[in-house]
Amino acid sequence: MRFRAFFAGVGITFFATAPLLHAEQAWPSKPIRVIVGYSAGGNADIYARQLGEHMSRTLGQPVVIENKPGATGVLATKYVAESKPDGYTLLFASNSSLSAMPALRAATGGSLGYRVPEDFTFIGLAFEAPAGIFVHGDSKINNAVDLIAASKTGDVKIGLPGAGGASELIMEVINARTGSKLIGVPYQGVNNALTDIVSGRVDGFLGNFGTLKPMIDSGKLKLVVLFSDRRSPTYPDIKTFKEQGIDIVGTGLFGMVAPAGMPVGIVKKISAAMSLAIKDPAVAASVIATGVDVKDLPGDGFRDYVINEMRWYAQGIKSVPGIEKRLAP
Repeated sequence: MRFRAFFAGVGITFFATAPLLHAEQAWPSKPIRVIVGYSAGGNADIYARQLGEHMSRTLGQPVVIENKPGATGVLATKYVAESKPDGYTLLFASNSSLSAMPALRAATGGSLGYRVPEDFTFIGLAFEAPAGIFVHGDSKINNAVDLIAASKTGDVKIGLPGAGGASELIMEVINARTGSKLIGVPYQGVNNALTDIVSGRVDGFLGNFGTLKPMIDSGKLKLVVLFSDRRSPTYPDIKTFKEQGIDIVGTGLFGMVAPAGMPVGIVKKISAAMSLAIKDPAVAASVIATGVDVKDLPGDGFRDYVINEMRWYAQGIKSVPGIEKRLAP
């Protein structure tokens, strides 16, 4: 009887896990969707498409990029968190929805509709993007000191890639620590902000290089300061905030996550395919040409990276009285 009971238990376990094992082995058997929380043509969209094209060849199925812009990536992030963890719905995310907004909601006691890191499977960090402030090419603002001084004597409007995200948090910290009075103007996408900079409706933009590099190189835009802890090899003459006596450091991230509970075998396949794409010389060269650093930090390493970023944003929020009320929805 004991032997029968034992083998009966084994049989139940086997039949319960068999479908999962089959799903892992059969994956992928249909196209894979990668959700991007920003408009087409922006940094996240372009990098996701570069990775997706290479991953399609590795995995033998189309990797389809689907844009779901809104709330600085929060809508797309919530959508993926609520999706089935079957490997067919992934998120190419930035720090706004993975670290900045969760830290802000924790400070306000509110909810985004998802939890970080609990509601996600972390595939890997792909790229780090140095962030900075850009102004019109003909602007008299040439560095951080000029920018802060100009904001104290008149309205200086800075375009932001969305409301309440990492960029707006950073701008609030700048104002608090320097006494500047920069005015943030949220945009749905980078292209709309660029149009308004050229036309003079806003004075600058706070964000990552990425798609802005051609306009910087042509002189239509001018990079005046960086948030990174070191100068960019792409623009070695541009000083960081820290070099100019202002202790503000920030870097954008681009990485891939999936819903929590995804089978380990599928996670490994996606992670391996993304790693191959990141290391591909053509992909790496294309990304580096935009001033972005190529990374390959899989799984738990990426998870820890995001948790540390959340702590950094939490400290920044605490240093600015009332910021959680101003940026709360």
